[in-house]
Amino acid sequence: MKIAIIGAGISGLTLGNLIFSNKNQEIEFQIFEKRKKDHKDSGGIQLSPNATNILNIIGFKKLDYANFHLPKSINFLDLLSGEKIFDLNILDISSRDKPYICIKRSVLIDFLLNRLQKDIVNFNKEVINIKNIDNYKKIIFSDGTSYLSDLIISADGVFSKIRDKEFNRDQLSFSGSVAFRTDYIKSSEIFEFQKENISVFMGPSSHSVLYPLNKEKDFNFVSIISKKGLKVDKEDWTKNINNFNDLFYEKMKNWNNNLRNIIKNKKISCWPIFKVKTIDSRIQNNIILIGDAAHAIVPYHAQGAAQSIEDAYLLYKHLKKNNLYLNIQNFQKIRKKRILEVEKRSNVNQFIFHLSNNYLKFLRKNILKFLLKNRVFVKIYFNKLFNHKP
Repeated sequence: MKIAIIGAGISGLTLGNLIFSNKNQEIEFQIFEKRKKDHKDSGGIQLSPNATNILNIIGFKKLDYANFHLPKSINFLDLLSGEKIFDLNILDISSRDKPYICIKRSVLIDFLLNRLQKDIVNFNKEVINIKNIDNYKKIIFSDGTSYLSDLIISADGVFSKIRDKEFNRDQLSFSGSVAFRTDYIKSSEIFEFQKENISVFMGPSSHSVLYPLNKEKDFNFVSIISKKGLKVDKEDWTKNINNFNDLFYEKMKNWNNNLRNIIKNKKISCWPIFKVKTIDSRIQNNIILIGDAAHAIVPYHAQGAAQSIEDAYLLYKHLKKNNLYLNIQNFQKIRKKRILEVEKRSNVNQFIFHLSNNYLKFLRKNILKFLLKNRVFVKIYFNKLFNHKP
C-alpha cells in the first residue's frame, strides 16, 4: 500500500516515524511539506505523558536532556497581582518512563526528521490538485511533479487546503481568542518567578504562560486573550494585527509588574486561534484527516501536540490493508470520542483561567487549592487524560 502524508508537522512526522521504525513492509510512504527545508518553527510546547509515552516508541528517550526541561510543578498565579494561588505537583501525574516535558517545537521536529531517511521527506511540495486515477489518488504539486498513492493522510494543519477542498468548507471557525508570543526569554531576565517550573497567570478574559525549554533555560512566553465580538477575516487574518496588538497592550497595562517588566521590550507576534469542528467522518475518498487538520481545539490544556501524536499512533495501528475501511471507521470513532473529551476539558480550563468575578475567583482559589493537594483526586482526574492508551 502506498501512502502520501501531506504535512511534515508533528502528526505527519510522528506517523512517518512509526511506520519507518517498525519496518512495515506492507506500507510504502512519502511525506510532502509545502515549506522549505530550512524553515524553523519558533515557540515552545508542553508534552504530557500521553505524548511522551508514544514518542518513546520511536526513541525519544535518547534525546539529550539538554534539549528539553522537566518541570516539577505547575504554579498558578494571579495575572494582575502576581500572587501565587495554588500549584499542581507534576510528579503526581507523570513518571520517569512517561515524563511531562517542555521543549522547543523546532527541537521535536528536528528529532522526528532526523530519524527518517532523507529521501522520505520532500520539501517545497505544495499540493494544488488531487485527481482520481482508477483506484489511486494522483497528487499534483505546484512544481509540476506528481505522486500516485492508494491513500492520502492530510496532516497539513488548521488551515488545511485538502480539508477545505475535499471535505465541507464550514469546519473552520474563529474561537474568539488570540495568542501572543515573544521571542525566547533568557533566564537572566527572570527574577521573581520559579525558573524550574511552569507558571500560569490567570486573569480576566486572559491568561499567560511562562516556562523553561532546555538546559540553557530559554523561556517560552505565550498569552491568550479572549474578547466577545472580536472579528477576524479568515481569508487574511493579518488585516487584523493592529487590532490584536492594541488589545494586547491594553490588557498588559494591568498585569503584575514582574511579568510586565520581563516582556515590555520584547517583540510580540500574534495569531488568532481557530477551531476545527469535530466532524463525524474524517475519511473521504481515500483521504484521512489527522492532527489540527482534523480537530484544532482551543489550547487551554496544552494538548495540541499530544492529540496530534495520539492521532498518528492510533492511525498507524489501524493501517492494515485487509479491511482498511473498517479499520479507519474504528479509528475515527475512537478519536472522535477522545477529542470531544479533551475539548470539554479545555473549555472548562478556559472558564477557570479567565474568571473576572471576585466571588468566583475566591471559590476558584479555595476549591482548587484543596483539590490539587489531594493526590487521590489528582490521580483520578488526570489519569484519564495523561495515562490514556490509544
